[in-house]
Amino acid sequence: MQRARLILLLIVFCSLLFSSSCSRSRPPAQPNVVVIVLDTVRRDYTGLARNNHGLGSFTPHLDQLAADGTAFVNAYTNAPWTVPSHASLFTGVLPSVHGCTSRTLRLEAERPTLAEAFSHAGYETVSFYGNPLLDDQVTGLLRGFEQKVPGFNRDMPNVMEIGDQGGFKTLANIHKWMAKRRKDKPFFMFVNILEPHLPYDPPPDYRGHVLSDLPGSDVISVKWGHEFNAGLHASDNVDWRRIRRLYGGDVHTADQLLGEIIQLLRQDGYYDNSSIIVTSDHGENLGEHNLIEHQFCIYETLLAVPLVIRSPDILNRGIRRDPVTLADVYDMALYLAGLPGKLDTDHHDNSITNGFPKSRALVAEYTGVTPSHLEHLRSLNPKIETEKIGAAYISVRRDHMRFTLGSDGSRALHNLDDDPLQLVDLSSANASLANELYDYVMRCSASILEPGGVTAKPLDEKQNKRLRSLGYIR
Repeated sequence: MQRARLILLLIVFCSLLFSSSCSRSRPPAQPNVVVIVLDTVRRDYTGLARNNHGLGSFTPHLDQLAADGTAFVNAYTNAPWTVPSHASLFTGVLPSVHGCTSRTLRLEAERPTLAEAFSHAGYETVSFYGNPLLDDQVTGLLRGFEQKVPGFNRDMPNVMEIGDQGGFKTLANIHKWMAKRRKDKPFFMFVNILEPHLPYDPPPDYRGHVLSDLPGSDVISVKWGHEFNAGLHASDNVDWRRIRRLYGGDVHTADQLLGEIIQLLRQDGYYDNSSIIVTSDHGENLGEHNLIEHQFCIYETLLAVPLVIRSPDILNRGIRRDPVTLADVYDMALYLAGLPGKLDTDHHDNSITNGFPKSRALVAEYTGVTPSHLEHLRSLNPKIETEKIGAAYISVRRDHMRFTLGSDGSRALHNLDDDPLQLVDLSSANASLANELYDYVMRCSASILEPGGVTAKPLDEKQNKRLRSLGYIR
């Protein structure tokens, strides 16, 4: 009898030991999900690009996260500026579907969002943002977040005209939230870091270490950017290397803030139980195509973005070269949390883990600049030819070929392996492929090229001033 009791106790002990061991090694049922957008960061200013113009990578923390996780080196935005690109990330569809563009600005109430999906699944949802275009009063893009914390002071509408674009306040806000939040439920956190956006004005410590040869007051202002796009400064007379270094300093600042956020996740015990997604909403023109900032076109300089995901229990560590877009982040984030995809089923395309087809077509859409912005350029230079810079565009990339169609009647086909700056149009030499891709984009996105008026909700004067200081409206 005693021997039988000992055997029984041994079985119970082993079973408890085994179950305890399994629970420690099993991935958590509901991990936290963190999505961080480094606003206006070109992929070729990070370690994820083959070509960095001899300036090196400005993103050591992003590069380290990529080394620890999964680096998507062929990621592209679905639109070249903030509103439609964030809307695609939050809804998983193209701008022509969600309708949140320069014509309307506001996301339609019927369109479900990523934050709503997490909220319905019992997640705490919180957003921290520096870009005023994300504000509920402007676009409604943050619908579904229980807490929406701006990094700017609503009573200081011109704060964007100085170098601090709210990133440091955002970091402090995240720290406060982590210290006070409930620990009994998982969270979905979204962060937008605006620092790389115009004006390019790196902080003093970066200037002292890296830009000591430049005057401490050297800034590329929104005003200068408008003047350049209006044709008031000849490109040949511009020191583009200086401008790229100042922009790179702002990218580095955004990366430093990313590193601080990761450190907060570590010290509060969230890092190992969180899937972290870091990307950008769009790139930036820095003299290419005789443009600066991120309007008027839909070139690769604006579409190629970084994308890094750290979720070691689900995604294999290493480099992925399969083509993805920001719209894919919607399903990716839900998949990492074990939640249904946008079709509201338990099914997810296994491409999320196994890789998307190399020949997959990636579409980007641009309804054009706002009429007020165009009028402002005309006021600066009445002789400016606005037909091209006022056009709408659709672009599709398939493998290494990109086809672009404009509402001004332009069409171009570029081989990005041989011609990364998109200078040589192959649409006549390879007419069959150009026609095939033309048919494709017209089936997907023809409405983008149709003329349409602006129906955006009127903004109050403080909101207008904030958006003017970033150059979005005039």
